[in-house]
Amino acid sequence: MTLETAASPAEVGFDPDRLQSVAVYAQRFVDDGLMVGTDVLVARRGRVVLRSTAGLADREAGAPVADDTLWRFYSMTKPLTSVAVMQLVEAGRLRLRDPLHAFVPAFADTEVFVGGTAGRPETAPLTRPVTIADLLTHTAGLTYSFVQQHPVDEIYRRSGMDAMSGTGDLEATIDALAALPLRHQPGTRWSYSMATDVLGRVVEVVSDRPFAQYLQDHVLDPLGMVDTTFRVGDADLGRLAACYSPDPETLEPVLLDAP
Repeated sequence: MTLETAASPAEVGFDPDRLQSVAVYAQRFVDDGLMVGTDVLVARRGRVVLRSTAGLADREAGAPVADDTLWRFYSMTKPLTSVAVMQLVEAGRLRLRDPLHAFVPAFADTEVFVGGTAGRPETAPLTRPVTIADLLTHTAGLTYSFVQQHPVDEIYRRSGMDAMSGTGDLEATIDALAALPLRHQPGTRWSYSMATDVLGRVVEVVSDRPFAQYLQDHVLDPLGMVDTTFRVGDADLGRLAACYSPDPETLEPVLLDAP
């Protein structure tokens, strides 16, 4: 993505002093030991008005954050996936009201949890099919294994349904997901979930190509997002930041995964 540097934030409507407070705010997280490193970029109308890095990309290796540091962005794949879906809607190849089972037949037999426990769930048929719109709005009744609120969350954990397992086999994962009960009837409640993973599979089926390839051809390449990918190659591994998570007691960053 090509961005030009603005001579002054004021040129694109920013207050320079207030904008600088964003960098100060990010630096404070590093100074207070709540984050290992930060990388801030603010752009408007295609022009960069603020770029600020602080701290370390890899604490254990002592590597500082650089302008070309690569970061995992996890759920930011959700808007990219939604763009891909809406491209197919615009092209007339998909409709928001289409039933999910038209593209993933395994969901034709999915049922909803109505009682019991994770070990002995009671289920019932769906009152209507899950739709593409349900998936886009997280109202399909799916969940995540790391959520700790409902018996279906536990069913995901017992079934090994980990959205971040990285198996690479999207078709098999989504078919296995369809065998698990929904938390609630489609369209009746909101629940943060693996819905976007399912949409990735829908994109594969409709476009007849791997999801990663569709994103590359229709979203990433047209936008010039040359450093956005599902897999970091060996040549770029040294640019990848380590991944940290806050300790639940102290909030200090704990290493989850090193490059």
